[in-house]
Amino acid sequence: MIALELLVLSLACTPLNTIFGFKPALRVRRALGDYSFLYTCLHFAIFVALDYAFNFQFLSTELFQRPYALIGLIAGLLLIPLAITSFPPWPKRLGKNWKRLHSLVYLIAALAAIHFILVVKQGVTEPYLWMILVVFLLMLRIPPLRRFLSGFFTHAE
Repeated sequence: MIALELLVLSLACTPLNTIFGFKPALRVRRALGDYSFLYTCLHFAIFVALDYAFNFQFLSTELFQRPYALIGLIAGLLLIPLAITSFPPWPKRLGKNWKRLHSLVYLIAALAAIHFILVVKQGVTEPYLWMILVVFLLMLRIPPLRRFLSGFFTHAE
């Protein structure tokens, strides 16, 4: 849950800057993403160590029988290259490919929200609210919508 919250907060940083002109959000964006990765690693370690006692045969069976586990694993694995390349030498080294690689965060956020929906019992609305928030934050990246909203909020001042 904390990993998803941090990931959503990192996704909110760009719209906060582009639409509202809140530049301090950009300074914390990378840290939020890296902390999300840290909590994802802790979540996975607890899942493997406490829930399955390092029984990898049982764990592998469960991964393919329980969609939430497989989706969570895929989201976590996709976070690894983003976490590795989030530090200073990588953006310059990878050039335009760095931005392409880091656009995976949109897919990861959607997968994390789906993972949360599948883990929680029926009738609980919180995971659906997180999914709505993820979709909303992704919609704010659509250029015409972003331009409209940034123009709306800059003219309102």
